[in-house]
Amino acid sequence: MRTLLTVALAVAGLALAAPQAGAEASAEPRRLAAVFVDVEGALPRLAASAMRDEAVRSLRKAGVELDWRQARVDESFDGTRHKVVLLRRAPAALARRCTMGSVIAGPDAPRAAWIYLDSVLRALRLPAAVEQMGLASTRDLGVALGKVAAHELIHAMVPELPHAASGLMSANMGRSSLISATLPVDEATRAALRPVSPMAPAAATLAAPAAAY
Repeated sequence: MRTLLTVALAVAGLALAAPQAGAEASAEPRRLAAVFVDVEGALPRLAASAMRDEAVRSLRKAGVELDWRQARVDESFDGTRHKVVLLRRAPAALARRCTMGSVIAGPDAPRAAWIYLDSVLRALRLPAAVEQMGLASTRDLGVALGKVAAHELIHAMVPELPHAASGLMSANMGRSSLISATLPVDEATRAALRPVSPMAPAAATLAAPAAAY
């Protein structure tokens, strides 16, 4: 049985494994369409807007133009867009590692990234009651979520890419990195993204990976 490898981004200090997979060359510039789904409706509008803007900004640094739109949970999804699914809590196996985001790698894997709100809040040292946060904290949360989303989308696009020593593709990001306005994207990541062609459409799913292998 083929094993799917979960790629996870964790709070600073936790090491994670990157997936191994092949990529096809293409002369086309990288463009990525993504749809964001807040499954539990937990994110304030300001945070959702800051998340989108930061994901677009971070991926542009990596040489990828992101088309991001938000959708309702009950909308039908086709296979042409990557899904960015926000859940309040990570599955138990990932929550124990304070995992902030994950993807599944493999030829038949869904084109999806999962982001875990509670883990990001802990990394930022923010309260769990999102609706009670001030404007500055709400924006910081959105910026952090956007960086995690960009990190995971890059893993989805280039499954064989290892984590970088620092910057957006580091395996470990703490508060200062998550809210930084100048977090860089390493050259290896930008080079890896240039020749990769878009993956074939795959089945959409909102179910989070159960564990990291």
